[in-house]
Parts: sequence; C-alpha cells; structure tokens
Amino acid sequence: MFSFVGKPNSGKGTLIRSLIEHYKRYKIDVISARDLIYSVDYTTPIGREIEKALAKGEFIPQEFFVELIQNELRKNKADVVYLDGVTRTIQSAIPHGKQGEFPIDSLVSLNASDDLCMARANNRIICNDCHDTYHKGQIVDSKAGRLIMNVGSDCLKCDGTLEQRTDDALIGRRLEIYNREIAPVFDFYKNEGINILDLDVTPTKTNGELKDEAVNHFAKEYSL
Repeated sequence: MFSFVGKPNSGKGTLIRSLIEHYKRYKIDVISARDLIYSVDYTTPIGREIEKALAKGEFIPQEFFVELIQNELRKNKADVVYLDGVTRTIQSAIPHGKQGEFPIDSLVSLNASDDLCMARANNRIICNDCHDTYHKGQIVDSKAGRLIMNVGSDCLKCDGTLEQRTDDALIGRRLEIYNREIAPVFDFYKNEGINILDLDVTPTKTNGELKDEAVNHFAKEYSL
C-alpha cells in the first residue's frame, strides 16, 4: 500500500492515474480522500459538520475521516492500494504506521511550492457532474471544432458545466493548514522506518518525469 501526500494541487491525482496506466498488470484501487468526503450525505449531522469545515477550507473531523478510510480498506481486495490525500494529520497517519491496522509500504510526497499550488488552483476548472478537469483558456479539439475551455463551458466528457472547485477558492487557507499539520506526519513515518519517496514538483517538470522517478524508485525498492 502506497500513500500519496502533497499540498492541494501538487498533482497527486494526475501522478496516480499515470502509475495505474503503467502498472496495468496489477489490480490497483485508489482510495481518494476527496471522493470519500464528497460522497457523504450532507443532510446527516456529521455531513453538516463536514460541509461547514469544507466551506472554511479546513480539514473535516479527523475521527470520522479515519473511520471512513478504515471502512474502505477493510473491504478492499485489490493487489495494490493507493491512498490519495489520506494522510494529512498525525491522527490519520497512525493507522498506517508499522504497528497500525493498515501499514503502508511507502509514503510518496509531492513537494511543490505554495505559489505553484495557488497558481494551479486559480487556473483549474472542473466539471460539476463527472469531475473531469481542465484549465482556463485550455484549447481542445472536439466534434464541434476547436474550443477554448473556461468557466461555464460544456464538459467534453459528459456535457456537464465547468466551474471552479469551491475548495480551490480557499486555497490559501488550505495550504496554511496543510503546512502546519503535515510536519508531524513526516516525523512519525521517519521514526517508524517507513520508506519515503520525495518528488520535487516544479513548473517545468512534467508529470511524465515524476512518473518515471516513481517507477524507478519502486523498481529499486520493491522490484515492481
């Protein structure tokens, strides 16, 4: 099991999709913190607490978050599991330490600057139905010809409407919390002797280059 961590908009999801394509011979499941959080019924008491936290750009109640992840892992039967944005605080890290119920093999950390993450957040638009992502001003070819994507454009995948993610608008607050909470997580995993792969994300480095770095590391450490 591999846990991918990084600031909001550091590129975790994009890297994970590339690795799944590379390792097609394995059954790989992704447990995404964002997907699980948005699947909660917001009409329930805990749902209302989550909605309030998201509206402020804050982490959701961690005791509920940890239980949500553990329930998903207990029923998972995949060869390999990628945790996407799951390890955010020391409370969410402990179950994945060497003595935890679901120990990870490696922590993959995407290290990006706050400025880069903020620029990506301000430029990203997402479909309100299928969650496919685009960038403002992105030029794409479609059956209707060449289009320039922007807020309000139709999604090419499902015809939904493109909009800026609500939590992207709170990127400053989200980065502040992430930077404060993640340091104890690294200390915990280092003390546990968990393998940590640091990937430096820069404006000029492509996702393909990040993927190659991860693949080379996994080949060396795990013979994958």
